[in-house]
Amino acid sequence: MAAGQSAGSPDRQRPTAVPATLQLSLQDEAVAFYLNHYMEPLPPDALGVTRSLDDYICQLSVEFHSDLLGAAIRCMALETYSRVWGYHERASAEAVQHHRTLLSLARRSVGSLSAETMDEGLLGVFFLSRFDASTHTPAALMRKLSESRVHHYNGAMAMLKYWVDHLRGGDGEVESHCRPASSIVKESRRGLLRFLLMHTLEVPGWMKDGEAFGEIGLEQIYDRVTVRTADLRHQVSRLIREQTEGIFSSHESGLPSLDHRLSDLDKEARDLDRMLRDWVDQFQVSWTYQQHTLKPPDDPDRTERTASPSKIYTYSSMSYSMLWAKYAAVRLLVNDAHLKIISLRKQTLVVTDLIMESHCRLVVEQMTDIIVYSKAFFMGELQVSRTPMGEETVVRSTRSNVCQARCKYATWPLSVACSLETVDGFRRLWCKWELHRVGRLAGIKFFEEYQPSNHGFRLD
Repeated sequence: MAAGQSAGSPDRQRPTAVPATLQLSLQDEAVAFYLNHYMEPLPPDALGVTRSLDDYICQLSVEFHSDLLGAAIRCMALETYSRVWGYHERASAEAVQHHRTLLSLARRSVGSLSAETMDEGLLGVFFLSRFDASTHTPAALMRKLSESRVHHYNGAMAMLKYWVDHLRGGDGEVESHCRPASSIVKESRRGLLRFLLMHTLEVPGWMKDGEAFGEIGLEQIYDRVTVRTADLRHQVSRLIREQTEGIFSSHESGLPSLDHRLSDLDKEARDLDRMLRDWVDQFQVSWTYQQHTLKPPDDPDRTERTASPSKIYTYSSMSYSMLWAKYAAVRLLVNDAHLKIISLRKQTLVVTDLIMESHCRLVVEQMTDIIVYSKAFFMGELQVSRTPMGEETVVRSTRSNVCQARCKYATWPLSVACSLETVDGFRRLWCKWELHRVGRLAGIKFFEEYQPSNHGFRLD
């Protein structure tokens, strides 16, 4: 085993030797390694809903347009380089130094927001949050969650509200006269929506209109469902808390009765599930997946630390696998909320509720399967070829081809599946294993908490 490579990490990329004639500095070598392995942009055919801030950072990082972006990339590059080389002392020290510079520049940018500095400020907050998730152990990160991670999200939220209130255009402005949202503004809002979804928080009113942030077409439909799903989960969570604390709304409170509120939430969950089904029906035929059955790996040196699904989904493009994973994640959240609503109605359950409960559990299983069976293709762990007759053959690579740059896109769907108790034990355990592995490969220590004991089961 090479120095600095942890046991059980054969698929972790290591920096290649640099020709002596180049004489790269530690910083330059770290940046080159980071951009090459961790910041790969999505292919040109990638749909807008599958993109993230990383794709635009890849474009900006070529010329290091600002001191803040330069400090941010150097900070993350040196931290990543340090970790890959077994916590290289000098690289780690330089990473901390650049982090201090980034923090100072971000504060300065946030303190003087304008149309010209908004993108820079949002990127600063984004990198500060990612650095925290990359450098702190899970226990330490959880302890400072309220003061660090949530603080970063609150900062980004305040910046977006400032853009809406002061930079986009005032109330009553004709839409065509309003300032369009930049790609950084749009992706920042999408990231915040995922945060609100996972933490059962309500979406602020000023943030609900996706069109104001540049969402159009299929993206806008998905955005509307995402916003409403976040609000649904928030209201269900609130009802569960009221039940636990014995403070269900009384008639004196002026709020609707419990049965009425549950009935409204039940209808909302049904509507959202229908909207997601209709959304998928608009996909082109070439976007869908093909199912294959694989044999177990024959390589005796390959250690299967997690379950290996015998079913595999392949796609005509990597971006389509990401599209289906995002669809599956949101539909998982909708049906998980619906199951909680049905549970709250247990005192007045009727036959139709029992039928719907069975349907929701089936959907949860199907959506988890999409995430599970798509992951290998998405991460580059399969070798796909076509025979002269046009038939597609798929084999699992005996040597891992995992792409670190793709890992960060897999963390959210896996996080959703891991967080829901309605996902059955085997599938949830598999997703926890994979989230731990993907998080480690992507350099996100926050996900190291998802490391269940190895039960040696196989998922079929």
